[in-house]
Amino acid sequence: MALPNWTPPQKKLPSETYLGEREKSILHERVGSAINEWEILESALARIFGQLVESRSTAALRAYGAIADRRAALRVAAEEFFRNKSEPRSEEVFELFGACEAAAEYRNNVAHGICYGRVYVGGKGAPTTWFLYPPFYNTRKRKDSIQDAAAAYIYNASDILHCEARFKQLSAVATDFEQYLRKTYPQ
Repeated sequence: MALPNWTPPQKKLPSETYLGEREKSILHERVGSAINEWEILESALARIFGQLVESRSTAALRAYGAIADRRAALRVAAEEFFRNKSEPRSEEVFELFGACEAAAEYRNNVAHGICYGRVYVGGKGAPTTWFLYPPFYNTRKRKDSIQDAAAAYIYNASDILHCEARFKQLSAVATDFEQYLRKTYPQ
């Protein structure tokens, strides 16, 4: 299970070369699809958690959903599960957890962003184009100003699709590892 390398979307300001979408519904569709892929990933992580705590019921999956710090719970469960096992793939799961933690920032950007239209993109008289931005009130994602340059991210549909592709990659790796655990350590 090798995690593919991934480079997050780079922040770009709206311009003639970085255009938004003609319809904000395109962004809405991409956001919904990306969040769906994230939830598929979370479901795979819940199944891994169930394997790590050696549960034969759905109780572990339900408990996973109630845990405030799921990443810490996964790490602790994995540390304990692999403590006295000579498991050649144990480090892979920690690499997966780290990659999921890093991707969570981009999931949050997509899930908590808001569509804003920009009339000036493309020059004078150009039609409105739409981007996903952090909301104006989000002081952690809009440093010192509500101007575009202060936004931590400005996504068009292809940026969101890029994040979605990462969520899908991680989900495939998590599913592979969960199946490996199920086969190697049957309960």
